[in-house]
Amino acid sequence: MECNITAGHELIHELLPENEGINKVSYFRDAGQFSIRMENDIAGTECFEEKFAKATGLTLKITQPSQAHEKKAKPQLCDKPEGMLEQNKAMARIECAFGTTPHSLYKMSRKISDGIPYIELTFISPAIGELYCGLIEALEQETGWHILISSRVNQTAMIQKAKAICKRSGIDIAGNPSIFTSENIIRIKACTAVADGLKAATAQRVRETTGYDAEIIGNA
Repeated sequence: MECNITAGHELIHELLPENEGINKVSYFRDAGQFSIRMENDIAGTECFEEKFAKATGLTLKITQPSQAHEKKAKPQLCDKPEGMLEQNKAMARIECAFGTTPHSLYKMSRKISDGIPYIELTFISPAIGELYCGLIEALEQETGWHILISSRVNQTAMIQKAKAICKRSGIDIAGNPSIFTSENIIRIKACTAVADGLKAATAQRVRETTGYDAEIIGNA
């Protein structure tokens, strides 16, 4: 089902409280998910997400500043899970689950935090990994392992994918795209001016593929 992006944006602004700063709204078509990054913490995010899902049939993920800080900190695991599958079996199950998803799982590692083992999943970016929070929670229940998303960004893969998307769109670019991890932005310099419609469509595809917003700068 094609999503009316404009209607989705309008509904988001209708649902969220007035004067609460929205830092960024992104739409991931392959995952059927809108993602919002807030400037300020707000209450009742689960309620807003449920209302959006009922109205659109799509997922809404709201990330607040306090949550962003938590993700950068050392993982805090409550206790050692019970009934854990043997490590190789757990990883095989995770690999199988992500074998049919639109985005690739780049790396899977066993880690330990304060004596508690967990499995860390690395995607092209954390933003892409967050699209699969529901699947990850289901895998935690199935395997008995804590499963966390890595904070690492695969900049080499992001550059390659951004260049490939631009090439398919017929946009000639000057040099490699620049990655700004603190802003979740890929900046792309085109050799010539790019029409607004083509620029928007290409930026959307880059966002869906990498989880980062694309700034395409065309030279007249």
